[in-house]
Amino acid sequence: MAEPAGVPPRRRLFVDDTAGHLAAARDLGMHVHQHRGAGGLRAALVGHGLR
Repeated sequence: MAEPAGVPPRRRLFVDDTAGHLAAARDLGMHVHQHRGAGGLRAALVGHGLR
């Protein structure tokens, strides 16, 4: 898998609402968040150091 802008998978957060997509991203070494609403996404982003 290519590393856009030199960012390795372990430093990425993949957001989706489909369990299968999340599993694939997790298998590639990414952090994942299952999107179910703005509040949960906001908390996930903050939890990963984003504002």
